[in-house]
Amino acid sequence: MIVLSETTDKIQVVLGVAVATNECQCVASWRDITTTPRYEAGRSVASTNSTTDVDLIAAPIASTQRMIDYISIYNADTAGVTVTVKYDANGTDYILAKQALATGETLVYTSEAGFFVL
Repeated sequence: MIVLSETTDKIQVVLGVAVATNECQCVASWRDITTTPRYEAGRSVASTNSTTDVDLIAAPIASTQRMIDYISIYNADTAGVTVTVKYDANGTDYILAKQALATGETLVYTSEAGFFVL
């Protein structure tokens, strides 16, 4: 399970090189847990921006933990790409996964199985 517990934590996606024609399509879902306790579902969608970091999952608000349930990064390009998923902790990057994807492949993360390719 991936947990964002600080207001400076976020998940980012970046590609190794510029795409040939189409950016990768990214989807994520999570649950926020507050101190009350309260559970609130959330999701985000984004497209990669070639070699520029893209925030896929934003930092939680104060007194909240963001539990990451699912991430999907689909290679919609006409060429293979190498995608890197990073945990950005207050500006320090930690690589969670780095994977080459052929056209039409998807890098998936689930809290039960971790990262894998479809």
